[in-house]
Amino acid sequence: MANFIDLADNLDGLANELGIVVHNVFWGAPEHVAYALIEAESIGAISRFVFSFPFRQDFKVTPVQDLKAIVVTGKAMLAKMQE
Repeated sequence: MANFIDLADNLDGLANELGIVVHNVFWGAPEHVAYALIEAESIGAISRFVFSFPFRQDFKVTPVQDLKAIVVTGKAMLAKMQE
């Protein structure tokens, strides 16, 4: 627990070192599950961040994209198809 608390206290420093922006981290008890909204340029940075937590774990990464960016991409695709 002490190692976990130390990591949590220094989470911003670790994120900065890895080039990650942590928007929020939520803990769900009693399941011992965490949810994080993290912005990063690489899956490697995310892996290093997640595996820094001092306990055995599995994790799932779900990439997300801003809705406005999806609409722009969709419009470009439709325009290309209509050519």
